[in-house]
Amino acid sequence: MSEIQSDEVRELLGRLGWTHAKAAEELGVHRVTVSRWVTGATRIPNSKMKHLTLIARTRLGGNREPVV
Repeated sequence: MSEIQSDEVRELLGRLGWTHAKAAEELGVHRVTVSRWVTGATRIPNSKMKHLTLIARTRLGGNREPVV
């Protein structure tokens, strides 16, 4: 997995003020799955990254493009 991608997931969760549990609830996955994305143990699927980025843009403003 790309370290940049795991860093971006971590950054977005931090900016949203979300715990791994909250992110899991919002994205429809298990908390451990989110933890694996953040640590780089597994790659976040493109669909979930797009969803997370869209949520962040909607709630935080800005026009960051989704990472594909």
